[in-house]
Amino acid sequence: MVGTSNYNMGVGQAIMMTEAIRTAMTLYGGGKPVTGEQVRNALEQLNIDEKRVRDIGAWGLVPTVKTSCADHEGSGAVRMHQWDGSKWTALAEWTVSDRALVRGFTEQAAAGYAKEKKLSVRDCK
Repeated sequence: MVGTSNYNMGVGQAIMMTEAIRTAMTLYGGGKPVTGEQVRNALEQLNIDEKRVRDIGAWGLVPTVKTSCADHEGSGAVRMHQWDGSKWTALAEWTVSDRALVRGFTEQAAAGYAKEKKLSVRDCK
């Protein structure tokens, strides 16, 4: 499975979670275990810049990401690959969607879900 799209997505997700835990430990750890809430807060403060992506050996595998309470997506960057019969080859550099358009759909779906489940929505302002 190494090198398959599912494997690569899993590695990318593991990188994001590891960086969130590392960030939480920096912010809150002090030699103590971090809580789930602290990791969630760290997920909302990720700043995985080009230097960090290169330092962890993931250049080309994951895009740079900077998240916030209001933007859990970070960069929103994707990159298309094509199978050439033996390996995946990137077809282009990282590309960002029409975030304003996509964000509208996301907000609408989230509002519907919150209403259906009777959830309160956090204010990130």
